[in-house]
Amino acid sequence: MESEGARKDAGPVKVQVAVPSRNPVGYDLCGGLALGLAKMQQNPRYDVEIRMQSGFGVELVRNRIVGEFLRTDREYLLMIDDDMVPPEDLLDMTVHGRDVVGALYYAWDPRKGPFVAAYDRGEDGGYGALTPGEVERQGLREVALVGGGCLLVHRRVLEALSPPWFRFETDGEGRRILTPEDFFFCRNAVAGGFRVFLDTDRICGHIKAVDLRDVVALTTARRREALF
Repeated sequence: MESEGARKDAGPVKVQVAVPSRNPVGYDLCGGLALGLAKMQQNPRYDVEIRMQSGFGVELVRNRIVGEFLRTDREYLLMIDDDMVPPEDLLDMTVHGRDVVGALYYAWDPRKGPFVAAYDRGEDGGYGALTPGEVERQGLREVALVGGGCLLVHRRVLEALSPPWFRFETDGEGRRILTPEDFFFCRNAVAGGFRVFLDTDRICGHIKAVDLRDVVALTTARRREALF
């Protein structure tokens, strides 16, 4: 297994950027994402190939992305969901030379508000979410699980793991998701001897439809705490 570390080759880093598209957002956001992708291609330090993928079932789309990526000579696969607004320096996550790196972004829970899409693992074996507002701009942080909304993976990881790389795990009746497809991937990567990191300096926007009644209820119940 190839080890992590800085690249010795001074040439452009070969990155395939893949966007799993489910069309959940409007034209304006997609236009902003397209502009960000165009800027990535103009960066002389990177050799960027962009693929747009759509289809039914995000785990199926992600697996198809990986399969196509492994037929190329690209060094890194960067998946950016189509509801993400990536920072301009997102490609610099490759500088770390790590196995798996996720950019920091927030997801939304109507009962609790925003939460960081990354988890640490406690001594009891359980997973605990990181606290919003306390992890930004803290550099690279090793975690147990990181969300797949903006995920950079070195090809050594994908070559070592067996497909399916991404899969939802559900209860016996298939009605409740026990493990999302991106956490399934991270868990298997760690089990395979790889390391997962959260880059807290690369912060993405994450556009979701939110009922403002939930926001009001949360801010009213927690007047003394900052929601974001």
